[in-house]
Amino acid sequence: MKIGGVSIILILGFLNMILILFQLSTGLRWIKVPFGIHRRTGMILFISAALHAFLPTLQIMGEERKGKAVREGIGAAAQSVTVISDAGEHLVNSPMN
Repeated sequence: MKIGGVSIILILGFLNMILILFQLSTGLRWIKVPFGIHRRTGMILFISAALHAFLPTLQIMGEERKGKAVREGIGAAAQSVTVISDAGEHLVNSPMN
């Protein structure tokens, strides 16, 4: 999952870092903003942090599923080779038969 060659997860990580710094600076009153803005950015931070945690989970689950399919495919190919070799030596050595 990429936007312009950059991972969405990485973009969300940088967004979260910026939002955390903003929340910290507005909460400590280094930057003076109305409470409503502080609250809304907190909600945005929550949503982006949840997405930042959820997307890698989906990605890992997809890779595991893909790996399982590849492993099953390799197992099926190995079984077919075993079946051919059990049928007789001449079938394995001669590609024309």
